[in-house]
Amino acid sequence: MAPNIKETPSGKWPGYSQPERIMYLGRALVLSKKRPKTAEKLLLQSLEMNPDLLFARQTLILLCCQAKWFDKAETLIEAYRQRYPDDPNADIYQGWLFFVQKQYDQAVTLLRDSLRHDWGKAMAALSDIHWQSKSNPRARQIWEDPDIRSRMPRSPTPDYITETTGEYQEAAIEERLKSNPDDVDALLEKAEHNFGMNKWTMAEALYLRAIELAPENPKAHYLYARFDQNLSRLGRPGSNAFEHYMIAARLCPADPIALQNAGQEKMMLAFGDYENRPRLLADAIQILQNALELNPDYPPTHRDLGVCFSHLGLPEEALAHYDRAIKEIPSAGFLRFSVLCTLRRTEDAMAALVEELKGYPRDQERRMCAELVESSGDAQTALALLEDNCIIDPTDPYNHKHYAECLERTGRQREASAAIRRAFACRPKGAPLQGAMARFLKEMGHRELAREWAKKAKASNVLARRIRAKRDQAWNKRQQRRTQPA
Repeated sequence: MAPNIKETPSGKWPGYSQPERIMYLGRALVLSKKRPKTAEKLLLQSLEMNPDLLFARQTLILLCCQAKWFDKAETLIEAYRQRYPDDPNADIYQGWLFFVQKQYDQAVTLLRDSLRHDWGKAMAALSDIHWQSKSNPRARQIWEDPDIRSRMPRSPTPDYITETTGEYQEAAIEERLKSNPDDVDALLEKAEHNFGMNKWTMAEALYLRAIELAPENPKAHYLYARFDQNLSRLGRPGSNAFEHYMIAARLCPADPIALQNAGQEKMMLAFGDYENRPRLLADAIQILQNALELNPDYPPTHRDLGVCFSHLGLPEEALAHYDRAIKEIPSAGFLRFSVLCTLRRTEDAMAALVEELKGYPRDQERRMCAELVESSGDAQTALALLEDNCIIDPTDPYNHKHYAECLERTGRQREASAAIRRAFACRPKGAPLQGAMARFLKEMGHRELAREWAKKAKASNVLARRIRAKRDQAWNKRQQRRTQPA
């Protein structure tokens, strides 16, 4: 259930209503963990103006848990259950409250059950518990629980691959390999386990050994291609995923999934090769169209074809494929919206924005719509859309910058100067926003300040990498102890 959409000052295009803007102001304070009383006042005010703002109720519950206002949180959760009896998210917030109250067993039970209903939100709650309670052994235990991780949604796989969801039986696999070192299935199962444990070198050696023993085994080629593809997404150069996907597709010509993945990998290779991009994208389109002949209704294939056509400058063809993918793949909504903006189809683009606003708000969508409606002569609506960005994420300097530029174009110089001052006053946390602040200051000619923010972003990245490395190292040690035979 999403925030209600109300029309902007023009009376024609969609935007956020006053209670929604107040709600996002309160939400910004909750996320920054500052001024909890003010945040509570803003969220309650938004609910008084519009009792149907479900997002405001959820944010208010999180605020009470964060501030340890336990009685208020209990009351709000009970009211939430009565108002939305079919919404499973109530269990997620109740689980979070139990954890804050150190009632760990109740928290684990509720959050595990919630994974079946809404894996994304339940996992986000588990992630918050983990990161905000790093010194708590129970928090780590919840996050590392293999039963929880096994419920993670998986992409479709070919029929010849069976995804294992139970706990890895290391002793049994080692016994199989001891009696038969050339057991390909055991090698692949061990490789998959090592991949999940981030032991990439060991996993790769096992995959390649399986391929050496059974070069005509499509499962070995597919699993290695998926492994190599994931590592290339993490920055490892020289991926061979495309070749192995194509081998798997050749060995099982009736299965479209390996072929679709091969087309996607060719498309990704095109984005990293500017000189040969048109040729590589044309090759990707041919492969994806072959996959589409095997499964005409497979949404990921339509999405990838839309991306290829869009980058080749063929928006009409891209739009046709996005229309086929959008029902099953929500992320295709933004891609479709971008094509509509490219085609200057203002009415359709703004209708698409209404649908996009029903999900999590994106500043890029609102900014693109602002450009579109401003070019059509509706500056007031453009300003309203850009102002929404400043309210929803006040720590991003570019939100204030785009708003200031639009104000300046409409002749409101004083307000534009105030917006630019707000951009300079941003104090973002986290490497991405700190990097954005550095770029913003450099564009504005403040090179010394830009260097300071660039150093902050670099330090944040280094710290994040160290934390991840320590976490992975600790995870590997615990898993080794857990899987050692008694």
